[in-house]
Amino acid sequence: MNALRFALISVFLFSSIASPGNAFTYHWEIDETPEGSESATVVEPIQVTLLDEPIQVASHSASLALMRKYSVHLGPEWDPGHAYRLLQTFESIPQETNNLYAGSPGVASSVWRLSNRHIQDDISVEYRDGQRIVTIAEAAFVHAEPLLAEIEGVRGRYFSKRLHHAVVRFVTDNGADRYALERILQERYAVSINIPDYTELTRYTTDEHAGRFSEFKNEELIALVSMLEKFPPGMIKTPELNYMVRRLDGTPHPLYLTAPAVAWPSAGYIEFMESAFREQGPDYIHRLILHEKAHFLWEHLFDEQLK
Repeated sequence: MNALRFALISVFLFSSIASPGNAFTYHWEIDETPEGSESATVVEPIQVTLLDEPIQVASHSASLALMRKYSVHLGPEWDPGHAYRLLQTFESIPQETNNLYAGSPGVASSVWRLSNRHIQDDISVEYRDGQRIVTIAEAAFVHAEPLLAEIEGVRGRYFSKRLHHAVVRFVTDNGADRYALERILQERYAVSINIPDYTELTRYTTDEHAGRFSEFKNEELIALVSMLEKFPPGMIKTPELNYMVRRLDGTPHPLYLTAPAVAWPSAGYIEFMESAFREQGPDYIHRLILHEKAHFLWEHLFDEQLK
C-alpha cells in the first residue's frame, strides 16, 4: 500500500530507446521533485535576440512557458527546478500576460539571471538600452515549494514567500506601478486602496473627508502585499475587508490617539497611521497587519464555538 501511495503522488520520468526492428523498450523512473523531470533531443538550442545579441534560452518546459506567457527569458544556467518554481510564482500573481494569438507579445521582455550572491530584497533590475536585465538571488528559492513539517505534534506546511515577494517587486516596479499593485490587491486579495468616497466610507466610524488621508508609500504597499500573501490559501481573501487606507503623515487617529492601525470590520476597511510603518522595523508592521486582519476573521468568519 505504501508503495502504491508513493507511486500515485510521484511524477514519473518516461524514456524510450530504439531497438532493432523498429521496436522500442520503455523505462519508468520515479521522480519525487515537484517539477518532475523531462528530457528531449534538441537539434539546436533555442535562441532569442535581445540587445542585438543572441541569447541562448533554457529549453525545459517551464522556461518556455515563462517566455511565451510573460516574455521572461531565462539563461542556460537555470535548471528545471528553479524555472518551475519561478513559473509557479508568476502564475500566482495577477498581471498582464501575452496574447498567444497576437502577432507580437504585449509584455515587455526581460532577461533573468540567477545569482548565488546576496542581493537586497533578493532581486535587482537594471536597464541596458531599454532592456530589463533582472538578477534574482538563488536564496529566494529556498523552501519556495511547501514542505510538510511537524511542530510539537501538529502537522502543517513549512514554506518561504521570499520568491513571491521578489517577483511582486518586479511586477510592480518596487511598488511604483500602482495599476499593477491595485490589480494584485483586487484579484488576489479582494481588497482595494482606491477609495471612491472617503466621506461615505467613514460615515459611521470617524466621519471625515479625503483631506485627512493620503496614498500609501511604495514600500508600505509591498509590505501589505507580502503579509496578505502569508495567510493560508483559504484566508487569502478576507471576509468583508474591502479597503485599506492611510492617514496623513504625522496625524494621529482621532479616536485612538496612540493606535498605529485600526480595523473597522463593520465598515469594511483598515486604516493605518504613519507610525505603523516607521516604528520598530519591518517585523512590527508585518505583525500589525496580521493583527488587524484577524479582527475581520473574528467578526465575519469564526463561529461562536470556535471563538
